[in-house]
Amino acid sequence: MENEGLDQHFMVDRGLIKRITGYSELKATDSVLEIGPGKGFLTKELLKHSKVIAVEKDENFKAELEKMQRISKNLEIVFGNALKLIKTLKFNKLVANIPYNISEPLMRQLFRTQPELVVMTVSKSFADKLADEKSKIGLQTRLFFTIETKEEVPTKAFLPRPKTDSAVIRLIPREEETLTTTEIILREFTLLNDKKAKNALMEAMIKGLDITKKQSKALIIKLSLEKDLLEKNSDLLSSEEFLKLKDRISYFTD
Repeated sequence: MENEGLDQHFMVDRGLIKRITGYSELKATDSVLEIGPGKGFLTKELLKHSKVIAVEKDENFKAELEKMQRISKNLEIVFGNALKLIKTLKFNKLVANIPYNISEPLMRQLFRTQPELVVMTVSKSFADKLADEKSKIGLQTRLFFTIETKEEVPTKAFLPRPKTDSAVIRLIPREEETLTTTEIILREFTLLNDKKAKNALMEAMIKGLDITKKQSKALIIKLSLEKDLLEKNSDLLSSEEFLKLKDRISYFTD
């Protein structure tokens, strides 16, 4: 379900709902997080295969969802902001037609929670951004996940129709042994998003390269990065700055 302000767009294509469930490879032992269940069209299909924790922000759907909950013992309904609640929920897969306005902040949450599989419908423009080798969120996401675009979704799959086409993407966590040294450093750097870039980079290098604080400081000097970049909060680097950081680290470490 897409949520743009007060607009609601419900996925009504039953074939697509079944394919999304198939992409999720669900087992009875899975605990699936669904964000934005709305009227529960996808929820009903997911419940045929596994337990579902459905997080809904809009209490206008409370009566419908609670009715479903009374019917199925495998359904847990939580009302609130999924971005704030996700750290408190126990799930191993995320399957959802997410509100498109939370795509990027949700992705950043997934870097930390690392579910074993993610299948979600996003705007096609966001899917394209993930595939873009010069996009910061795309670069960061590929540090943590292998990204697959399973299919593009036309607007007619929803009622009412949204303004933009969509895409179903699947994310599979990357094993650490598949990462280059640069990717290990950048993954740590990405998770240290509450620090200045120079401090986040120093900590990431200490952990990623198993070196001392003194050695990491010397290596940062070798990178010849602009002072403005190093003094920024690490989360505020532009796509160009993040790409520059990647290239400089790669030159000295890989």
